[in-house]
Amino acid sequence: MSPSLADASGALSEPRPLTPFQQAVADLQALGRTLPWSAEPMPGYTSRRPGGDVVFPDSPGYTPEQATALRAAWDRVRALSSHPDAWAPAAPGAEREG
Repeated sequence: MSPSLADASGALSEPRPLTPFQQAVADLQALGRTLPWSAEPMPGYTSRRPGGDVVFPDSPGYTPEQATALRAAWDRVRALSSHPDAWAPAAPGAEREG
């Protein structure tokens, strides 16, 4: 959810609704946070970095359902990214088709 902004009087306004494209990207990001780090089963490893090591546990890979959901989410983002209306801001309180 986008942060609220203060108007000239200092009162907080409602956040703007997301465009269909922005919502599709947000949905894709949310899905990505639930997926294993590797699409295929892989053994874990430790990545040594200057700020500290990052440990990646064993990855079971994506389930067929996860792979299908990810493909559908990417398809939606690609479809909306090429549609000019998807970039227009939604009117406050308006429902938009996507």
